[in-house]
Amino acid sequence: MTTCIEGPGESSEFVLRQPAVADIPAPPRSPSPSLAPESDSFKPAYRRILVVDDNIDAARSLAKVLTLLHGQSVEVALDGPSALEKAEAFRPQIVLLDIGLPGMSGHEVAEQLRRRPWFAGCMLVAVTGWGREKDRATSRAAGFDHHLVKPLNQATIQNLLDGNLPPDQSSA
Repeated sequence: MTTCIEGPGESSEFVLRQPAVADIPAPPRSPSPSLAPESDSFKPAYRRILVVDDNIDAARSLAKVLTLLHGQSVEVALDGPSALEKAEAFRPQIVLLDIGLPGMSGHEVAEQLRRRPWFAGCMLVAVTGWGREKDRATSRAAGFDHHLVKPLNQATIQNLLDGNLPPDQSSA
């Protein structure tokens, strides 16, 4: 898959190569009739994900990966106030939130989301270029479940979606 994203005066090209399905070993079959039909066993878990980043190219690229490769329903916001508006309307199950947003920081957005009753049980993930221990502690205090350092790799995204990412795990 090749994707080209163009912005004012700039462009980026992303090439993704994955092994052919034939190269992936089939899972063992279980004779148990209580299991879901095999056709359902490979469907990715469908979630509503809100991506918030003031870098429009980064936000759209991550949204495209989550949509095309992981089958998720994704909305994008480019600043704190619009993130809160979209979250209220979209009711995401996961929010991937940049910290360094203009006007209203990702920490402020996180604190406001955590105060909303409907947000209980949702996953809040800091996705930022800031990776020092001080930054992680500030994210924890603001209510983030995880603190990931950009750029995210495919394994980190998959582990996050599978629920296999330890709390406060960094992708760096």
